[in-house]
Amino acid sequence: MNNLENIQVKLQKFIRKFYINELIKGVLLFFAIGLLYFIFTLLIEHFLWLKPVARTLLFWLFVIVECSLLIFYILIPIFKISGFKNGISDFEASEIIGKYFSEVSDKLLNMLQLRKIEQNSELIEASIEQKSKELQGIPFVRAIDFTKNKKYIKYAIIPVFVWLLIYITGNNTIFNDSFSRVVNYNTQYEHPAPFSFKIINDNLNVIEGESFLLKIEVIGNSIPNDAKINFLDENYYLEKKGLGLFEYNFSNLNSPFKFYIEANSVRSKDYQINVIATPVITNLKMILKYPEYTGKKNEVIQNTGNAIIPAGTKVFWHIEADKTSSINFKSINEVVNFTQNSKNLFSYSKQINESINYKIATSNANLKNYESLNFDLEVIRDEFPKIIVKSNIDSITRGPAHFIGQLSDDYSVNKLQLVYYNKNTPNQFKKHLIDILKSSFIDFYYVFPTNIEIEEGVEYELFFEVFDNDVVNGSKSTKSKTFSYYAKTKDELNN
Repeated sequence: MNNLENIQVKLQKFIRKFYINELIKGVLLFFAIGLLYFIFTLLIEHFLWLKPVARTLLFWLFVIVECSLLIFYILIPIFKISGFKNGISDFEASEIIGKYFSEVSDKLLNMLQLRKIEQNSELIEASIEQKSKELQGIPFVRAIDFTKNKKYIKYAIIPVFVWLLIYITGNNTIFNDSFSRVVNYNTQYEHPAPFSFKIINDNLNVIEGESFLLKIEVIGNSIPNDAKINFLDENYYLEKKGLGLFEYNFSNLNSPFKFYIEANSVRSKDYQINVIATPVITNLKMILKYPEYTGKKNEVIQNTGNAIIPAGTKVFWHIEADKTSSINFKSINEVVNFTQNSKNLFSYSKQINESINYKIATSNANLKNYESLNFDLEVIRDEFPKIIVKSNIDSITRGPAHFIGQLSDDYSVNKLQLVYYNKNTPNQFKKHLIDILKSSFIDFYYVFPTNIEIEEGVEYELFFEVFDNDVVNGSKSTKSKTFSYYAKTKDELNN
């Protein structure tokens, strides 16, 4: 590469750095001017609340200004750097370089002018060569100083400072609301009222059938003396509780509805009170299936869960419920869910052997164990059978012993047996079953030792034992008093 070509390369590097510098300056100016104009646009809309036509003009003017700044400060320098658009010429570059390097002066410009001369002569060539040698050691790119762009940074800081100041002071809605209105320039917006309504309640949910106290606060520069509530096409005055504080009490709510608040021609948005459906029992039926041994007929009890029942009774609950997804049975020892047979029908069964206190609780998706009903099932335990026996003997007899007795039980006597044994071997029991009727009250008569073989000369002890028909806990028995009987020998009888 000769000296002239080297000068040409240095000129191209200078031109490239020149436009990079222009791009840096353009980015800073685009950011500063564009953001300032953006803030200016939002402030105009904030203070003037323009009509849709004016906001349309403001929006498209903003778009045109921002696009112009983008093209002028950023896109044009990029196109010139990339070669898509012609930049400054070598002559213009030489003038810029000559202003920075005094030693260059007019040498670079003269050299470029000589190179343009079409006539070729040794004198011209020698002159170009001489000037190119003189310019060889000069760094043209130093004529561009990036640090001079620092002065534009302060212009970029101004809109950032304004934005931060608005944000820190909590007035960022100035920009947010204005931006929304400018972007939606065709939408009609009403100028904000001097006050607004705020619902103080955490939520607007109420359980079906209950009351709801609505609490409202009026916020703004001017506070109205009274306010109305509108719902179901009716207007009612709110109760004033203080400066800007109002209340209204809804009673016995059963369905959702919408309402709004109004004062001094200022109307709130529509709100809705949501009524939460309550799971309730509409019908309770309890079927009591008594143990067979009691002889009692099965019974149906309506609208109550209380009953007095024999031990071993199987209880069937059939419940009809509205707006209910589940029902559970709760006692001290267990929690069991009812079986859902259909949408509104639930059932559960349990054999009851001990007295219990229990609850039946209804639930749905929104309310758990909302309706909880307490009931008692009192269990009457099967009593021991009773026996009364009288005889014509005390301890010794001359012949057969006659016994007469009475048997009783709360349900039924199951059997009666005679137990006898040799007094000298009391552990060797012998039993004799006596035929009786199975009833709750029986008289019996027995002559000892009818149908029994006993040994002569032996002293016996005997008693009667009666059994009931308790299937649940097992048959229970009761013994009579013990009698003594001596079986005389023939010789003793003859003497």
